[in-house]
Amino acid sequence: MIQWRIDNHVDIILNDQSVISRVELFEKLVPTAFHGHTKSYQPLYIEKTGQMNVDEILKTFTIEEMIQGHIY
Repeated sequence: MIQWRIDNHVDIILNDQSVISRVELFEKLVPTAFHGHTKSYQPLYIEKTGQMNVDEILKTFTIEEMIQGHIY
């Protein structure tokens, strides 16, 4: 698990300006919603997969960038 965090730059990703700009574009192409919290106070995040333009996402981002977008 620690090696995965190192390999994917998890601990520094929030401060990486190049990642931030790509994530902002990623968020525009991947419709999502924050719906509140569960009964156990966990955040409830909804990814509207059926509304994604998959072709556009695949043309715009590498697999690595998509992973970074989810980590972010």
